[in-house]
Amino acid sequence: MANPIKIPATVKNIVNHDDGVYTLELTPGKRIPRFKAGQFLHLTIDEFDPCGGF
Repeated sequence: MANPIKIPATVKNIVNHDDGVYTLELTPGKRIPRFKAGQFLHLTIDEFDPCGGF
């Protein structure tokens, strides 16, 4: 099994296409690995901290 790595990212742009459908453009906080055909990205979002902002 592969070892997942966490890559922090900043939201650069949000496009609202329709009700509940968005495109997010992310800027990674560090160098990202190269992907090969057939691989995929599992996106997770940390819990929201109202004191820390976005």
